[in-house]
Amino acid sequence: MKITINTTKLNDIVDISSRFVAKNATLPILQNIYLKASIDNLIVRATDMEKYIEIETPCDIKLE
Repeated sequence: MKITINTTKLNDIVDISSRFVAKNATLPILQNIYLKASIDNLIVRATDMEKYIEIETPCDIKLE
């Protein structure tokens, strides 16, 4: 799978979602950002178990 997205847009999305990631979490999964490629968009999720964010943005996806 190949995802094509504007670099600036991706940086902005990761910057925003990283504010919701737990810095010193006891569960390592809470220190990550979840990326999911859908048919024509990218979904980015992050949480610290108190706050949650989900951002959806259009992108081009090619299955190889």
